[in-house]
Amino acid sequence: MCRYKLVLATKRQDPLVSGLRARGYRIVGDLRDIQWDAYERVPIHKQVVFWPQFPEKYTSQQRLAGQAAAMRRALDWADKTGGWAVLIDETIWMHKNLRLERELESLWFQGRTQGLSVLACAQRPSHVPRLAWNQATYMFIWSTQDKRDLDSLREISSGFPKELIEESVRRLDWHSHEALFVDTRRRELAKVVAPA
Repeated sequence: MCRYKLVLATKRQDPLVSGLRARGYRIVGDLRDIQWDAYERVPIHKQVVFWPQFPEKYTSQQRLAGQAAAMRRALDWADKTGGWAVLIDETIWMHKNLRLERELESLWFQGRTQGLSVLACAQRPSHVPRLAWNQATYMFIWSTQDKRDLDSLREISSGFPKELIEESVRRLDWHSHEALFVDTRRRELAKVVAPA
């Protein structure tokens, strides 16, 4: 629904992200490759994967510092220019390891007014910042039996009985890729299956 798509990739290698090239995405490691066209005031590319790479000789600390600086600039740029669907490949990594809490909070609080949509992906609900749950319009939640994850999911009840969310998630079939879809605006739940 957004005019432009920006995927923020953080892993050293990722075949899923690499596969986006075949779907028309431009994979770049430098923000200058996606900046606004000087005459049209539109992005040079409308479907972008921002995936900064670092030399293998970098220490873990150097890699983290470089990645944090690059992602901070990308989040700030998307916020300033607006109109983007920003997919954060790993929310927990961006929040905890890269320490981009302030930048992510800015998107969650003020992104709608800039025409931004944030798609925040995470493996473990228990580590997702509470603001991400509170500001979400739609959520897809996959099966988990972990008590900490289930405790976190109770906080997003959005008017539903807390036990309903927990029990619905417990009953999802992981093998058939079932997920619980939560629409916080309409206060609707649905069990959905991801396409093959």
